[in-house]
Amino acid sequence: MTDKAELKKRFAEKFPNMRLLAVQLNGFSHSIFCDFGSKTDRVKIMEYSEYTGDGGDLKAIFQGFPHYAYQHNAKEYVYVAPDKR
Repeated sequence: MTDKAELKKRFAEKFPNMRLLAVQLNGFSHSIFCDFGSKTDRVKIMEYSEYTGDGGDLKAIFQGFPHYAYQHNAKEYVYVAPDKR
């Protein structure tokens, strides 16, 4: 399974009522952009950083995606293009 598919699967398990729009993997924090399935919904941005505390459900989603691997090499996975929302 690709990293993109794995992140989508983990997100769906933790947040089954939400739609995943994009994931950003960065050197200090990782972010999830999501909504409730409609283009009129406000986009929710959830951030997780190993350096700032517990992380709850986000920690489980990003397990195996350490920040250091994305330092100066950020990645973004787009699941729903902004103009397709």
